[in-house]
Amino acid sequence: MRRIIFCILFSTVLIPLIFVSSGCTTVGPSFTKSPIPDNKAIVYVYRLKTRSAGGLKGYVVLANGRRVANLCNDCYIPYITRAGLTEFKSRAEYTSSVKTYIEAGKTYYLRLDVKKGASVGRPDLKFVDAATGEQEIAMCTLTVE
Repeated sequence: MRRIIFCILFSTVLIPLIFVSSGCTTVGPSFTKSPIPDNKAIVYVYRLKTRSAGGLKGYVVLANGRRVANLCNDCYIPYITRAGLTEFKSRAEYTSSVKTYIEAGKTYYLRLDVKKGASVGRPDLKFVDAATGEQEIAMCTLTVE
């Protein structure tokens, strides 16, 4: 009898909790442009919806070693930073890294793609041009951590 109760509890309560707490954060409103503060730049870090590898998993994105966000499918976060050389990284089974010189007063779009890996999805960070970034990020919602 205990075994049956445990199985029912596990399948109806614990398994859904594991998926909900597996790394994805709650989401806020759809994309809206943020104003750029004086002497700063803004990098929109985003991830499009995917059903393939790593679709349920959130991926941590770092900027110069500091956490920017834990991005899930269809999410973005505006990252306000000062000018200078900045390295963005995301790591799972494989580490993806991209460096760029950030200029004050500019807007950048950094897309996190997830490619198929041996056991989990592999993050792939890349900067995209403003036209592509604006079009793609319009489908995303703000990640709220």
